[in-house]
Amino acid sequence: MTRVLIHRYDNEPDILAVETRLYSDVYKRAPDDDFQLVAVVPTLKARTTVAMVAEAAGPQSAPSAGPPWPGRPDEYMVRVPLRNVRRTTLNHVRNAVMAAGETWAAQWTVRIFELDEQLLFGLPPEREPARPDEVSEEETYPEGAVRRVLVNAYERSATARRRCVEHYGATCFICRLDFEKAYGSVAAGFIHVHHLKPLSEIGAAYTLHPVKDLRPVCPNCHAVLHMRRPAFSIDDVREMRRQAAG
Repeated sequence: MTRVLIHRYDNEPDILAVETRLYSDVYKRAPDDDFQLVAVVPTLKARTTVAMVAEAAGPQSAPSAGPPWPGRPDEYMVRVPLRNVRRTTLNHVRNAVMAAGETWAAQWTVRIFELDEQLLFGLPPEREPARPDEVSEEETYPEGAVRRVLVNAYERSATARRRCVEHYGATCFICRLDFEKAYGSVAAGFIHVHHLKPLSEIGAAYTLHPVKDLRPVCPNCHAVLHMRRPAFSIDDVREMRRQAAG
C-alpha cells in the first residue's frame, strides 16, 4: 500500500499540462507531507475521465514563478513537484480509493489515502510474496500438524512492514542476514518483521508505530522468537546465538 495525495482539477487542459510541467498547483495544502504519489483527477465540471499519477519529487510548498495554467489561470497557494508522470483514468483512481474502504465524496478537494498502486492503473492488486511459515494467530491446526511460526496481524501489515524496512533496512536485526547479499537480486528486500509488544499488553485503543514496535528479522530468527509464548525478546535470541557460537 502507498500513501497517495489526490488533487482535483476542474478542467482537462490543466490535467494534461501536469504531464509536462512536472508539478501540481492547488489552493489547499494537505495536512502533512507523508505521501509517495500524487494523483491529479478531474471533477464532474471537467467533463473528462483522464487523470495523472506521479511520484512526489518533494514536499508541498508555495508556488514559484511559472506560466499561467491553460485552463484556469489563477494564483494557487500550494505546489507539489512531480516526476515520472503516468496517465490513468478517473475510474481507476476512484476504484482504488473505494477498494481501500474509503468514500469517494464530491466535497473534498485534497486528501491523502493508503492505496494499492496497482489499482490506480487498473492492474491486478499488489500481492506480497507468500511466506509459508507465517500464519494468522486465529488459525488452528490439529494435534500432530506441522509446527508453524505464529505471527500477528501487525506483522502481516504490508504498510507497517514497508515503513519498518524503510527505516531499518532489509537486514535481520538479530543475525544481520541480508537476503540480497546472500542470494542475489531475486531476494532483494525480502525480510520478515517482528512485533515487539506482547499481544496481552495491547488494548483496543492501541496504535501501531512501525519504527518503535517492529523490527526486521530473517525467517530463522523469527521462528526462534516465536518458539514460546510470550515470544522471546530480540536480546534473548542474540544471547542464544552468542552462547551457541561458544
